Amino acid sequence: MLEEVFQKLGLDENEYKIFISLYKIGTNPASVIARFANLERTTAYKILKRLYKLGLIGSTSNKNIQMFFIEDEKTLLKFIKNKRKELEKFKSFLLTLLIFLEPCLFDE
Repeated sequence: MLEEVFQKLGLDENEYKIFISLYKIGTNPASVIARFANLERTTAYKILKRLYKLGLIGSTSNKNIQMFFIEDEKTLLKFIKNKRKELEKFKSFLLTLLIFLEPCLFDE
């Protein structure tokens, strides 16, 4: 079920694995998260960077080792709210565009 939610949000299976692994094991470096998710470290690291850019996870440095974590349990809800806002903006833009294009569409 949760994996389906991730897919609907535009995230893939490996991103789901990494997020859930991080949720279960807490703050850890990419190598530990990768092992827990059963993925290559380099693959996990790329996914962690993407999840960080999306705002789904946080990152900190501990003795020159980059550590990743989920900031709080509501992170996913915040992400969904942001996606919803983006879609609402896009919807408004499309409606405005349709109003502008309507005369052209029915001009024949």
